[in-house]
Amino acid sequence: MERPRRRALTLEQCVYLALFALALLMHLYLLGDGALHHDETHHANYSWRLFMGLGYMHDPLLHGPFLYHINALFFFLFGDNNTTARLGPALFGSALVVMPYLIRRELGRSAALLAAVYLLISPAYLYWGRHIRHDMYAVTFELLAFISLVRYASTRRPLWLYIGAAALGLMFTTMETFFLYVAIFGALLTLVFLWRVWRPGIFVAAVLGLAIVALVARRSATPLRQITRSRGIRGRSSALDRWRRPTTTTRCVSATSPTIASASISSSWVSSLATRRSFLRWRSPSPGWLRSTR
Repeated sequence: MERPRRRALTLEQCVYLALFALALLMHLYLLGDGALHHDETHHANYSWRLFMGLGYMHDPLLHGPFLYHINALFFFLFGDNNTTARLGPALFGSALVVMPYLIRRELGRSAALLAAVYLLISPAYLYWGRHIRHDMYAVTFELLAFISLVRYASTRRPLWLYIGAAALGLMFTTMETFFLYVAIFGALLTLVFLWRVWRPGIFVAAVLGLAIVALVARRSATPLRQITRSRGIRGRSSALDRWRRPTTTTRCVSATSPTIASASISSSWVSSLATRRSFLRWRSPSPGWLRSTR
């Protein structure tokens, strides 16, 4: 009876493994030598208090609870020091480097590899990947949610829906950028859905979006004098009067903000329609778009 052959690693997989090892080295080398800066001290302190059994109280100023719970876990496993305080972002930053591997078929093998190299050598990603902040967790979950969307559109496997839902849930517990992320991708997916199901709905959604932007712009352009009066602020000093008096610049900004917002929505709409064909190709691999990149 023949034994099943073991799958050998391909050259591409070896390259990604090498990138991951290099990312680990870059993120973990002398990780705890630098002193904690202002934000890090708060995050480490709240994590340490949770680790010591003093509980956790959510403070919107310090974002979501994910960072504090995972850091408390690292404190429990490896002790509390500067290195373990930054270990979570370092591991997530290292994993972020090789995540383009998951969409190499849709993105293209060369493009995915270049993206991985960029994430490895990027000073910004390396910097935040060595500090105890929410940024690296949020970016990792955001990229994972996007990968899940692309992979589900390409393969129709329910597993990617579950992974995407988990990524969105963890993103929600990490940082408030979750709402911006959902707004950006939700608007794109809504436009694609309306284009396929009910095209007049695109016009309805555009009108509704413009109405919301106009209301927000009108609210933001409320004269400062009315705001100060409603809050009971009184003052006769010339400096306060000059501060409350709308200047030519503020009038121009207030007048042009609806126009800028409308132009932004229009450009987003056009770009969404331009990407429609690419998104629809994900649904069916028959045209050969996916087949050519396998």
